[in-house]
Amino acid sequence: MSIGNVLKLALLAGMLTISGMAQAQRPARTPEDRADRQTRWMQKNLALTPEQNKKVYNVVLAHARDMQDLKNQPRGGQKRAGVADAQQQFDHDMQLILTADQYKGYKAHMEDMKARAQERKRGHLPPEGAY
Repeated sequence: MSIGNVLKLALLAGMLTISGMAQAQRPARTPEDRADRQTRWMQKNLALTPEQNKKVYNVVLAHARDMQDLKNQPRGGQKRAGVADAQQQFDHDMQLILTADQYKGYKAHMEDMKARAQERKRGHLPPEGAY
């Protein structure tokens, strides 16, 4: 192998390493970022009223903060139960705020996101935000 080929190979390996590190170091979203992003999606796709928009933001923010707190707990049954309870409360709150049609669209979106997450976990999709 010539020196030129060795240099090209080393350069390629370095670029791949840097690219992988850049993807892995994506900053964590704050609960406020999550609430803003999810509320904007719901506003755009579910046509929230201004009153619904405020209520949704507050519920999403509270849920995001609860999930952040639960994320810091050690793994186990208590954490799993806390996540399930928080998700059930969040779903209940969304049912109270949204119309039946809006809630149906919201649930369809959540199922799609869940399926995409499972595909990513299996390695069949690129990481979120990479496309």
